[in-house]
Amino acid sequence: MMNIAIVGATGNVGRKILEVLEKKNFSLDNLYLVASSKSAGSKIKFKDKELEVFDLEKFDFSKAKITFFAAG
Repeated sequence: MMNIAIVGATGNVGRKILEVLEKKNFSLDNLYLVASSKSAGSKIKFKDKELEVFDLEKFDFSKAKITFFAAG
């Protein structure tokens, strides 16, 4: 099972990581998009799905096997 989280998913670097994962057709079971509370609840499109953005302060990082940190 490959669960990945991206902290800073709504920023420029986070969106670039999403773009690379999508272009490379990276195999994922779950992708968790994490950002500040002001972005929590928003949606980002990834592989024809709308994924919800989770609040950084409330996210349980034990869900992710790999986490990319792209926050400023």
